[in-house]
Amino acid sequence: MTDLTLAKAGWICIPLSNGLTVCGAPGLGLPPIPPAADGQARYNLMAFTADHAFVHKVELLRPDLYHDEPCAGGDKWTKIPELNYFECIIPGS
Repeated sequence: MTDLTLAKAGWICIPLSNGLTVCGAPGLGLPPIPPAADGQARYNLMAFTADHAFVHKVELLRPDLYHDEPCAGGDKWTKIPELNYFECIIPGS
């Protein structure tokens, strides 16, 4: 699976400034910038390198739903101010 495969299947994929491309599922897509006050509760994204290799999953959680629970990837959740979501990186296998 690559970002190109997902894009052909209707996923929304955008390149980020860090060299990765993230893809959001059809019908849900990616969180808006600026953030929406009543945004989706969660986003589950896939991240890929510039040469289309899968890197990791990204889970985004709205701040009002975050209660200091552990991240599925083992690291702490990180607040992304531009999105107004907490981010959890789940390593690829």
